[in-house]
Amino acid sequence: MNKYSIISFDVEGTLVTTDFSAAIWFEGIPERYARKYGISFEEGRKTVMAEYEKIGDQRIEWYDINYWTNKFDIGSSYELLSRY
Repeated sequence: MNKYSIISFDVEGTLVTTDFSAAIWFEGIPERYARKYGISFEEGRKTVMAEYEKIGDQRIEWYDINYWTNKFDIGSSYELLSRY
C-alpha cells in the first residue's frame, strides 16, 4: 500500500475567491516594504513585484509567505496575515 506524506489541494478560485491572496501579495507585502524602507507604496510595489518575477510562480518560494517576509525583513507573516 502506498503512503502519502502530503496531499495538497489548490482551492484558490474554487472554494475561495482570489481577493485574499491579492490583498496579501499585491497590497500587504508592498505596503509593509514601503513603510519599512521609507518609500512610496508605488515604489515599494515595483520593487516587490520585480522580486516576485525573479522567483517566478514555478518555484515553491513564490507561494511561501514566510519566504517573502524574511526576504524583505518586514516582520512576521502572522502579523501580516492578521491584518486581513
